[in-house]
Amino acid sequence: MVNNTLSLDVLLIGRSHHAHSKYRSCTPTVRLPIHYHESESLGRAESILRLNPITAVVLAMDSQALSAFDFIHNATTHCPDIQFCLITETPPESVLLRNIRVAGIFHPSDEEARPEDIIEAFFNSKEQLESMKGNIDAVPLRDVVQMQCHQRANGHLKVNTSGGTGRIEIVRGQLRYAAFNGTFGMEALVSMLSLEQGEFIMTPLQDVHAPNLEDQWESLMMNAALIQDERSQVAK
Repeated sequence: MVNNTLSLDVLLIGRSHHAHSKYRSCTPTVRLPIHYHESESLGRAESILRLNPITAVVLAMDSQALSAFDFIHNATTHCPDIQFCLITETPPESVLLRNIRVAGIFHPSDEEARPEDIIEAFFNSKEQLESMKGNIDAVPLRDVVQMQCHQRANGHLKVNTSGGTGRIEIVRGQLRYAAFNGTFGMEALVSMLSLEQGEFIMTPLQDVHAPNLEDQWESLMMNAALIQDERSQVAK
């Protein structure tokens, strides 16, 4: 279930030194009501996700965190708008954490992350998503896309121009789908990044298409820039 209301519903999973009580007693400087849900197991957590409008999940797991990664994958398949923070004792050089960083999941540094900081990060991401709209001639679409990817955002970046409409689906900071005026994938992405006029708006990610962009967002943006440069040279 996806939460479209102005609130933060946070699911706390697992047992660790990041006790659930620390979150309930913390005082983050957010302007939304916060509702906490608790689970000591991933199985129970799946039931909570199905029955409640969860906005964000804090996973505090031990070194056997592979099952947590599987849980995240399964959960985001059904609820792509949920944000995740994984807290684990897994060594930072492990393959697991490298995969987690690639997937755009928030993972604090080795230093203990304060509950206030984690909750505020969730809030800031949601607030920015709700208010992200503007004109392409004032804010280039490339800058908008890069900012959303850096922030590991989830959302639909919708584009409206005199020449057509399009959308880019961003899932945990990765570009996963692009369509513009009858074109798809890289061709659509290049066309939208080349726009000089039009409007854009970032809306919550409620349903997703099958991916037509497979590489990491940095590679996609670099390849799109190369294609743009090549076409500019040909046009001269």
